[in-house]
Amino acid sequence: MFWLWTALEMTPDVRLSLERAEVPDNYASMQLAAGLSGPAALAACRSLTDGVQLCLRTMEVTTIEPDSSIATKKGAKPKRVVSWRLANEADLSTWGESQTEAEQRAIRLAQARWVANPPKLIEVEGVGHSYLLIQGEQGEDALGLLEPQRLLSLPGAGPLAVGVPTRGTLVAWRAGDAVMDKILGVGVRRIYDEASPGLSPSIFQEGVQGWQVWAVIQGDVNPNQTPNVQVGQEVGP
Repeated sequence: MFWLWTALEMTPDVRLSLERAEVPDNYASMQLAAGLSGPAALAACRSLTDGVQLCLRTMEVTTIEPDSSIATKKGAKPKRVVSWRLANEADLSTWGESQTEAEQRAIRLAQARWVANPPKLIEVEGVGHSYLLIQGEQGEDALGLLEPQRLLSLPGAGPLAVGVPTRGTLVAWRAGDAVMDKILGVGVRRIYDEASPGLSPSIFQEGVQGWQVWAVIQGDVNPNQTPNVQVGQEVGP
């Protein structure tokens, strides 16, 4: 649910957002170029794993006034455009929250979306194994990394392998079958290569210090030789 917000009304909704490693530095450069410094130039992000940042996005409402040449037309009114931008430390100060507190609000939103739009369990034809596909724009992919117990519904006994090739997409499966690992690893790499921009080409596994890089598919991916991550049929509800 979208809430129109001003400083006199309420704290805006925030979303979890997985971002590339260079995003905080790029954000700082952009803000400084716009004449903003200090907390306003510091994105509300933290490192989650190698090459991936966990950031917060907040809703922003922009009012677009009608073009003066058509303003006299009957019914011409200002238009409100809703977008989600990276939050910064100045936002956190305005809201009276720490980053951890804002993250908890974003986590609750992602949890609700996870229930309303649960992951798809997809069987890979000819292999006999399945993977989870998580897609959403409200932090569902980040939630899968923050709360990996949600991925344990995957059948099998192998360790979890996870890819986040683009923002809003998470692919998870049980590692250990060489064919399955290759199919999903190449699929993750292909999604990453085709995105603009991708998030991460790496495959991660959870270790004692959190998610760590387990594998990366190197070189060019030939779609005529290797199945796509989307191959197969959805199973279950």
